[in-house]
Amino acid sequence: MATLRAARAGDAPVLSEIASTAKRHWGYPAAWIALWREQLTVTPDDIASDHYVVAEVDGRIVGFIAVSVHGSDAEIEHLWVLPTAMGAGIGTALFRRAAVWCRARGMTALRVVADPNAVGFYARLGGRILGEEPSLPQPRSLPVLSVAVTP
Repeated sequence: MATLRAARAGDAPVLSEIASTAKRHWGYPAAWIALWREQLTVTPDDIASDHYVVAEVDGRIVGFIAVSVHGSDAEIEHLWVLPTAMGAGIGTALFRRAAVWCRARGMTALRVVADPNAVGFYARLGGRILGEEPSLPQPRSLPVLSVAVTP
């Protein structure tokens, strides 16, 4: 069972590595991973400015979620789980923790620009596709979903 806690600034390098490892799990070419390096990097400033929660198993971080707030809208910036921990409910637990946090702030949904491999995950949480956004490398695009955070 995973333990959830707020991320700390010192967690940034581990979170960046988890994001990169999870993204590579889907078999993307190395050139694409290099292209996405900045997007997959978490800094201490990111942790200070957004809502980050990590999941630990046996004291080791195995996943994390980051939520940013823009006015009355919330968006998942990151939701990554190490491939060795996928399928154990960690992503769902992280999402549910973020949903509680959002509800406490009066928000009703979380927006996410999802990796195509994650669409099924968000659909199981009740997510609905709103459209798509352009992504790198062009002409790639990513689905945009909204997931209700109501109980």
